[in-house]
Amino acid sequence: MPQFDYSTFSSQIFWLFVSGFALVCFVRFVLLPRIEIIFKHRKNFLDKEKEAIRALEKQLSDIKVKRQEEIQIAEEKAHNFLLTVKKDLEVEKKQYVDSLDEKMNDKVASFERLLTKKTIAAKAEYAQNVENYLSIIQQEITSNGSAHVK
Repeated sequence: MPQFDYSTFSSQIFWLFVSGFALVCFVRFVLLPRIEIIFKHRKNFLDKEKEAIRALEKQLSDIKVKRQEEIQIAEEKAHNFLLTVKKDLEVEKKQYVDSLDEKMNDKVASFERLLTKKTIAAKAEYAQNVENYLSIIQQEITSNGSAHVK
């Protein structure tokens, strides 16, 4: 077998070292610097992206704080608005109830006046009827009395 021939060992060892040295030099001086440049670019890119993410997170937190403040202000405005509307409605309700009371009192007074007039008229009619009945009774008594006397 030729690979076990002692005469070719030195040549094979020489070329092994030369090709190994060439391979190590290629990896060390060509391949590794290129990989190192790629890693540096990636690291720079990732650092920029991380910084952009931090800036966006800060903006987001600022926006959340501002939104919360605006919500609180809006809630206070709404609460105040509701209070003023409630007060206005209570005033309107009181005015409406007062006007209804006034109308009701007017109606009651009107009905009391009407009732008083009707009562007076009924009493007068009653008195007239009583007088008529009394005169009729007197006539009957006088006519019956004179008929008995005869």
